[in-house]
Amino acid sequence: MTMPKRNDKLLLMGCSFGTQDALNYAKSQGIYTIVTDHLPPEQQPLKLQADAYWMCDVKDLDTLEQNCRRAGVTGIFGGTSEFCLDYTKALCKRLGLSFYASEEGWAASRDKELFKQHCSACGLDVPRQYEISADGPLPADLRWPVIVKPVDACASMGISVCRNADELRKGYTFAQSHSASGRVIVEDFMEGDEVHALYLLQEGHAELVSFLDISYIEIEGRNVPAYGDFQSKYQAEYEKEAGHKVLRLLKAMDCVNGAVFFQMIRQNGRYYFIEMGYRLNAGASWRVEEKLKGSNSLQSMVDLAVGRHPLRSCEPDQVLYPCGGMYFLWSRPGRVASIRGLDEVRAMDGLEIVLQNFKAGDQIPQEISMRQVVFKIAVFGQTEEVIRCKIERINATLHMYDTAGHEMLHYVTALK
Repeated sequence: MTMPKRNDKLLLMGCSFGTQDALNYAKSQGIYTIVTDHLPPEQQPLKLQADAYWMCDVKDLDTLEQNCRRAGVTGIFGGTSEFCLDYTKALCKRLGLSFYASEEGWAASRDKELFKQHCSACGLDVPRQYEISADGPLPADLRWPVIVKPVDACASMGISVCRNADELRKGYTFAQSHSASGRVIVEDFMEGDEVHALYLLQEGHAELVSFLDISYIEIEGRNVPAYGDFQSKYQAEYEKEAGHKVLRLLKAMDCVNGAVFFQMIRQNGRYYFIEMGYRLNAGASWRVEEKLKGSNSLQSMVDLAVGRHPLRSCEPDQVLYPCGGMYFLWSRPGRVASIRGLDEVRAMDGLEIVLQNFKAGDQIPQEISMRQVVFKIAVFGQTEEVIRCKIERINATLHMYDTAGHEMLHYVTALK
């Protein structure tokens, strides 16, 4: 592996989830770091940890291009935010720097309908889709329930599960309000086990770096992910049934470099592909990978941004635990009055709080989306039973109350 050149300079676009880890890793590798966004350092203290920072919005490509040329920036990292990554892609093109994602792969990751077309062409199963307009007649063969979502939104925004015509009309309007293009997709709501697969690609070689079983909780009639278990009981079956088709899919979309993840529903031994992200996932899977497998996909993406060779074989001597996963704690809407038990949870062995989204005084939004996730906690242990016990301890210890004294957190009580 080549070491970074002395003049490597990495621009970190915005401060999305994962930027802190990327900054820490880049500095450890001797890479000069610059953070840019529109916020002053008092509101964005991450800027003070970098070698330099710019008071420049990620949307201001003209100024960023001038600054990058003047500073000699050699690589750009956009984190996990598709918003920041859109501008990272555009800025890389202006500067003649490499952006990891292919044009077709990036387009498919931003357009659920295009993604489904690619899947079908490669022999992968997708939910049945219905051609429905905002006020047109419903198809005679429509089967309830259906899921309605914007074609081009992310973070679970604008999604509704509908069980009758009235709910469908409301869900359609809701989805349109969250779509930049005004386009909506209506498809069968798939019952089954949700699984996620994350690949890391370098020069056309794809490595499956994690495969997760997802446990849910129900919030206002919707199942939302609450725990991602890295010890999936389905990985061998998935690789046999769908793995070769996924490699065909990646090739068809010209995906040669970067991180790609897929969300699927397993139903009766078949894998129905729901969505794709051509980026690091916002579940901080790299934190768990590092403890369980001795690899780190975020570090690999930083390496890729500055022109290093990111794919590394797993290092068994770095594996610390045989079991682990990521626990998402969702909140009810309202204003946060207090949070209790945080220090006690931080002190527990085999736990890492990798994200705290809200603090006392903050308002939790009403809409059910990933913006209602308050904590992301990496949980490690020697056995699955140890993991369950640790989650029970978190549930008993960590609490968040609203201004009326009511508990705001949703807890997972049963893992798959």
